[in-house]
Amino acid sequence: MRQDSDLIGSMEIPDDLYYGIHTMRALPVGDVSSVKLNHYPEIIKTMAKIKKACAKANEQIHALDAKAAAAIVQAAEEMEQGKFNDQIFVDMYNGGGAIAINMVVNEIIANRANEILTGHKGYDKVHPNTHVNMCQSTNDVVPSAMKIVSYEAAKGLISAVKELEKALEKKAAEFKGKIKLGRTCLNDALPMTFEQ
Repeated sequence: MRQDSDLIGSMEIPDDLYYGIHTMRALPVGDVSSVKLNHYPEIIKTMAKIKKACAKANEQIHALDAKAAAAIVQAAEEMEQGKFNDQIFVDMYNGGGAIAINMVVNEIIANRANEILTGHKGYDKVHPNTHVNMCQSTNDVVPSAMKIVSYEAAKGLISAVKELEKALEKKAAEFKGKIKLGRTCLNDALPMTFEQ
């Protein structure tokens, strides 16, 4: 067990967990549905990419030490690969403006970054708020991740809709000039052609 603390007090966290006290406090009060964040690995992957980009940017402007930045980047890359998905089971619909979603990602990256730098979990060298979440807002990170995931998913949808459009155009040509009755409110309506 390791000791973790916040402004409320201290708590023992099992050694095998990469998340910390904020996530431990959020789990029982934020469990409002059966939909957990790890049901959406693309959101986790995208949040990790955002954390990695922020660490690189903060290092570039000398706000973050190079060793800490490198460890955060490595931890975020491991998260991108799905290494910690089994530990990211905060509720997707938790209250508080998605703070639990942002904090579980921050805590896992911070604990893994510390493990890389010191050989053990904890916040000796990298803190979830001070270093991983540096200059970020939950209200920027989480909506940005969701928008990026939606954008990427839309690419596949657009491709599928284009295929559907081609198939419908083919059927319209095949049935060109064939008359049928239109339907409205379960009644016959004006005649129309199949291609219409």
